[in-house]
Amino acid sequence: MKIRNSHMYSIVSGIILALIIVFFTAGYRIENFKIVRASIIEINVPHEGSVIYLNNKEYKTTKIPNQKIRISGLPQKTHSIIVAKEGNWPWTKDVYAKRNEKYSFNVWNISEVTGMELVEKSSSEYAEKSALITSQKLPTEENSLYSTDRKMSLYVKNSTVYVTWYGDVDSVPSLFCDNNKACKRTVPLISLAKDVSGIFFYPNTNDRIIISSEGYVSALEIAKEGNQNFQYITLSQNPSIYLSENTLYVKDGEAMGKLVLQ
Repeated sequence: MKIRNSHMYSIVSGIILALIIVFFTAGYRIENFKIVRASIIEINVPHEGSVIYLNNKEYKTTKIPNQKIRISGLPQKTHSIIVAKEGNWPWTKDVYAKRNEKYSFNVWNISEVTGMELVEKSSSEYAEKSALITSQKLPTEENSLYSTDRKMSLYVKNSTVYVTWYGDVDSVPSLFCDNNKACKRTVPLISLAKDVSGIFFYPNTNDRIIISSEGYVSALEIAKEGNQNFQYITLSQNPSIYLSENTLYVKDGEAMGKLVLQ
């Protein structure tokens, strides 16, 4: 009889343990004696060997390029995420994770070493791109620059970059809305101390831009919430830029370089 009871106890214990595992795997937690659905954060990390830090503690290292990392079971509070890759600028984001919500981000880490290839002044490429750089004008409110998917546009006015949303009203990015969920079609993105010398959407995305001003060319994240990532592409005294598909041309004085953006 004792053996039978012991066997039954083991079965019941196993079932209870399995239910607890399923409960937590599904993202449920107990907070203040209540069952709640925890938050999930997913990040798509471009580089192999990137180290992910969650709330200032090492969480995981990617083993393949473009690896999707899923962080589940997060309590409702602000969580800090840092993605670091040796030789690249870090990507950071502070996420206020609400219960039963999922947050997704595409990480980007630009190399700290420019790797700019010199364009010879005697080449036809130099002459062609130099003419394009000289003739191009900054986008204006009347003649804005559109993203590839036509959901956003950019223009510059008095050293301030403005962004306009043309996508679905049901999927307006938080950048365009205030805390009361009142949204505007056009909002300022960034104001610079010096004049903007060039601006483009980063190739194949509408989540960041390329911007140049006195001293630098950089990539700037469009979303401001939870830290607006800013990463240098190259440092240059007085750069002018031109983007041809995935190739960025930077001219400073008579010198010109080019860089294929990933």
